Amino acid sequence: TIKSSSLRALFALGARPGWSLSQGDINNAYLHGTLPDPILMTLPPGLPDLTDGVPDDSCVELIKSLYGTKTAGNIWSDVFANWMKKQGFTRLASDPCVYKKQVGDKILIVGVYVDDCIALTNCKALSNAFFAAADGTFGIKNEGELSWVLGLKIERNDDRIAVSQAAYI
Repeated sequence: TIKSSSLRALFALGARPGWSLSQGDINNAYLHGTLPDPILMTLPPGLPDLTDGVPDDSCVELIKSLYGTKTAGNIWSDVFANWMKKQGFTRLASDPCVYKKQVGDKILIVGVYVDDCIALTNCKALSNAFFAAADGTFGIKNEGELSWVLGLKIERNDDRIAVSQAAYI
């Protein structure tokens, strides 16, 4: 997950004129990973339609990474990192959950927190292309201009970004 210092840096850069921050949410992120080793589990309760005729003490093998398994986060991180590399992004050495792509003077920086993406850019077309490609692969929802992230309310004015946690008070 993105470091808080990296998140603050994205906010600071996003306050600059000509730069924008947008957000996206990846659908079922962990299901995009395939487990390297078999994981067996008992059937969860509440699946009567799918398990008619199957004994209660049966077990199943997970094929896809699933939230709650020990390796799910690492598998998803690897899947996303490999995809980002194929898209021409480089991972920052200072934070492995921040990726950068530069095309001439156009820059796109993407920060990732599990299944939430924050895109900082000085070129909306680059950002839109990223969200379109990510949607084709992962089913990402482009949620437009950054307004809420990790419980933080984000408000942008001409040359500043205000961050609030008033919802927690």
